[in-house]
Amino acid sequence: MRPFFEIRRLASAGLIAVVLLGVFTFLQEKQPSALSADTAPPEVILATPYGSDMVAADSLVQRGRVFEALSRFERAERALRETPGLSKNDLSWVWLNMARTLIRADQSQTAQTWLDSVTAQSGGPWSGAAWIVKGSLKQAAGRFGDALTLYLKGVEIDGGDTEGVTALRIGYCYHKTKQYAQAVSWYDRAAKTLPEIEDYALYLSAQCLMETAQTAEATRRLNDLYRRFPHSLRYDAARDRHFEDMLEKGEWDAVVEETRRRLETDHDLDGENRASLLARAAEAHDRAARPDSARAIHRTLLTVYRSASAARAAVPALTALAERNGPPLSAEEKLWIGQAHLEQGDYTSATRYLLALASATADSAVTPYAAYHLNRARFLQKLYVTAETGFRQILSRHPRHPVAGLASFHVARCIRARKGTTASVAAYVAFAETYPANETAPDALFFAGEQLEDAGRFTEAARHFHRIASQYPKYQKRDDARWLEGYCLYRAGRLEAAAAAFDQQAREDSLSVYAPKSLYWQGKAFQKLGRRAAATLAYDRVMSGYPGSYYTYQAMLRLNELDGRPVTRRLTGWAPTDRMALQPPTVDFVEFVKQFEEKGFPSERELPHIRRAELLFAAGLTAEAEEETEHFTKGNPGNPVALARATAVYFQYRQYRQGIRMAGRLQSLMTRIAPDNDAASSFLYPYAFWEVVRKQADTLNLDPLFVLSVMRQESRFEYTIKSWAGAHGLMQLMPKTAKELARQRNFANHSNERLYEPEYNVALGTQYLVDMIRTYKGRLELAVAAYNGGPGRVSRWVREQGLADMDEFVERIGITETRQYVKAVMNNYARYTTDAAMTNEARQ
Repeated sequence: MRPFFEIRRLASAGLIAVVLLGVFTFLQEKQPSALSADTAPPEVILATPYGSDMVAADSLVQRGRVFEALSRFERAERALRETPGLSKNDLSWVWLNMARTLIRADQSQTAQTWLDSVTAQSGGPWSGAAWIVKGSLKQAAGRFGDALTLYLKGVEIDGGDTEGVTALRIGYCYHKTKQYAQAVSWYDRAAKTLPEIEDYALYLSAQCLMETAQTAEATRRLNDLYRRFPHSLRYDAARDRHFEDMLEKGEWDAVVEETRRRLETDHDLDGENRASLLARAAEAHDRAARPDSARAIHRTLLTVYRSASAARAAVPALTALAERNGPPLSAEEKLWIGQAHLEQGDYTSATRYLLALASATADSAVTPYAAYHLNRARFLQKLYVTAETGFRQILSRHPRHPVAGLASFHVARCIRARKGTTASVAAYVAFAETYPANETAPDALFFAGEQLEDAGRFTEAARHFHRIASQYPKYQKRDDARWLEGYCLYRAGRLEAAAAAFDQQAREDSLSVYAPKSLYWQGKAFQKLGRRAAATLAYDRVMSGYPGSYYTYQAMLRLNELDGRPVTRRLTGWAPTDRMALQPPTVDFVEFVKQFEEKGFPSERELPHIRRAELLFAAGLTAEAEEETEHFTKGNPGNPVALARATAVYFQYRQYRQGIRMAGRLQSLMTRIAPDNDAASSFLYPYAFWEVVRKQADTLNLDPLFVLSVMRQESRFEYTIKSWAGAHGLMQLMPKTAKELARQRNFANHSNERLYEPEYNVALGTQYLVDMIRTYKGRLELAVAAYNGGPGRVSRWVREQGLADMDEFVERIGITETRQYVKAVMNNYARYTTDAAMTNEARQ
């Protein structure tokens, strides 16, 4: 079987059309998966009236329609239990596939029960596969030793003839548990039976061999990878070892020639890889006693590729060349070395190189640059007073130099860092007026506006935000500035001007995320002015133009208020849906990808990468699979089919965080080229861990869609995630909070490790969520704010600001992260409830 990378060579044989066709039928055929036994149902089951149901259910699983598949499996299993002549060994195929499907439906705990039923049939035909599925669950949880034990039990039952994905899984678990010799053996077995990922097997086995000091064999394998797999994502690592090997053998001219050829012919190389190749060429020149050539390359690294990792090694190499061969480092070289240290976060070394240069006479061409970067280093070390003095000296000594504008900007930053609000605002404004064409001028005005808003000087703040929106149309925060202009005018009591600013933003870009928000606040401004008809029109525009937005719900409440109807906030949202009847929307991977076909095919060259991603996901090598998927989409920029395919693959393997991100990219693209296409919505707001959430929510009389809304924002449904602050799992519980909740609610066998168990995490998280809802008497915005920022802070904000207007309270939440979190969760809730209503209407 040919490696998948040879697919390019098939084009001339007229086979590429077949490959392209496969892109869109990829899930209609059975995909290799660690969660599926690659076998058909037994003949004895196919012979029953339910055999066709089994085949149909398995097909539904491959298409992502797992809840429909589960219904068929469960219905057929109940009937087959009563069918004469069927043994438990026969039924075990059904149980195994029910378990596989439950795992796909995020019900691993329930799946374990069915797997136990299969493995209880000692010596049964499916028990080996069941042990392997059990192992895959342990591997997914990072418990590699436990996974290995279960895999080997399954292999033993199956007679030891294991290959392909399972062999790769076993090799990987041996690798992670540092049993390197066994890992190499299993990687070799995977390479022989799964040639599509042979390069990974070579690379991983070489890593193991390096760990056991078998350098020669490791090098041989990496050289093999380098020669045979030029499009492998492990090619660069193999290339580096290949060059190291050549350097060790004294083949210096060959290294120089090969790097030159690659740099000239490979136009896909990014800056990091170009820098790495140049570093190898410099090393070869140095070893070949050509110091001038080596020095020239190191100078290029420090000027053109300063942020690349290879530049870090260029610093000592250039210094050593100057000391050994002369001449001494020039002022320019010292400047570049200082900048490289600064880029790499070594502020002490940067200061050492730059200080002497900055102290030189003003006639030196490098002095102003050295002074600027020296004071940047001081600023980054939080030496704000010293840095400010230095930046002011630059302005005094070099007022017309290109760095003068940047120095002026940093003067304001230094003042701001020292909490000097009034002075920093003046400095920011002075900079923007003196250097209006400088790329940081709109940043300066934005900072000034933010500080004035915080100080309650709303009219002045609005003026600066207006200036940004009108003078800097390409500024990345222009939409934010336009919104803040209207909001500051609103808070200043200039309601007519606020309404006009909000209206302008909504009209300028009706597809912007700010459009429904601006229209809603325009309605609030009119409502405060007593202009009922204008307010009603603004709220109606929100409801008709943005049906899935949080502001649609808010607009409905305001319209009720204007009409004298009760303004009631319900936990079940506003969608006319009985939450007990809620069902996840049907998502079909094949149909999802097909609908984008008319927009163009993915690049033939990149097709192997998405196929390899599927195989690597199936083997539990998640990070490597993500690399392949991202490479596939990067090689198909602006191609909706590629984005849809990548989204489907992520969801097929329950990688929700990356899947949601990819669906977001697809949605953004379609907004530009086909605004009416909302196909990505079901992937943006998935019903992940639905049964776990629904059961727990029903127990606590809580809307499961609200739980999904919180969970989506907290973890993007990544159940093994741990935040930088130490929060764990799906609902991102802090260990201290979780421990106290477990104690209060009598949860047995509590541990931090259990917070990565979806059922346990959701049970604790929903309990805490209910506590917050009760504490704040059903006000969801306050409950969500407390869930994120803590009830103590929220209670303080309520005391300080009051609750006369919930919209204004949310906009004035004192912590940016919490303010954005509340809006995001409530917007999630709006989308989930709206989509649920539409789904129910379609089913009826």
